[in-house]
Amino acid sequence: MGLREMCVLGAQFEGGVLRPIVYQLRLSGMPATRLLESLNAESGPALTVFRCTRCGRNHLHIDQI
Repeated sequence: MGLREMCVLGAQFEGGVLRPIVYQLRLSGMPATRLLESLNAESGPALTVFRCTRCGRNHLHIDQI
């Protein structure tokens, strides 16, 4: 999933994408914004949304650059 697909799902979803960028990839500020804007389903890096079978919550994974 890229930024374009996230916009279709709504701006509220976009805010949740920053969590893995900041905490898993340890990026913040302008680098985090650039990564968010560079998400592209076709050329990467891409975002994957999955539901955990243990806790039932949605989680996000961003491909490593």
